[in-house]
Amino acid sequence: NGKQMVQEGALTALASVADSSQEHFQKYYDAVIPYLKAILVNATDKSNRMLRAKSMECISLVGMAVGKEKFRADAKQ
Repeated sequence: NGKQMVQEGALTALASVADSSQEHFQKYYDAVIPYLKAILVNATDKSNRMLRAKSMECISLVGMAVGKEKFRADAKQ
């Protein structure tokens, strides 16, 4: 559906921003990561499979951007 496509596009854009910003993304990390994790928890339908995948990709790129010290606790969840 259209709403999900917009959400997937937004996740791709966010991942790209994090990847480009690298360590400068740290100041946004605490505001962004709860929403990304909420997608993983709540988007459980089969129809949301791509949304979950995009969220996981985004979380991974955000984690690489901010570094393992900042990402460690969330990576364990």
